[in-house]
Amino acid sequence: MKKMNQIDGPGQTPPEKQPFFKRTSTKMALCFIIGLFIAYVLSLAYMAFTAQPVPAAIAPSPVLFFYSDSCHYCQLQLPIVENLTAEGYLFSYMDVGAHPDYWTVYDIQGTPTFIAANGDRKVGLAQYNDLKQWLDEHGAK
Repeated sequence: MKKMNQIDGPGQTPPEKQPFFKRTSTKMALCFIIGLFIAYVLSLAYMAFTAQPVPAAIAPSPVLFFYSDSCHYCQLQLPIVENLTAEGYLFSYMDVGAHPDYWTVYDIQGTPTFIAANGDRKVGLAQYNDLKQWLDEHGAK
């Protein structure tokens, strides 16, 4: 039976006499990898909780539609927007109730508000034909 300090072959150094970095390099590498993984997960969590609103320049539609669930006029506007969506018009829905920072980021004075990619605005309840014409002028289809 082999003793703890017995050397396996000629010229080998017992583990307790090997340099520190050779004994712990595997453990250190594993700790480093685990640390990187934890840092990655924390950075993802930070990005998720500090997400900024989508700028108009990169939104999937050239028209942003700002609304609030508690806004009476928005509730009247939604069926019109849904009908236009069914016809192929594109909107990016921007809920100011869920994202209060939209008020200041986009300088929203009231809802419903539509903002085109070029900065043009349509504020207040818009009737079907009026909104459709405005959307055509701003390339929302």
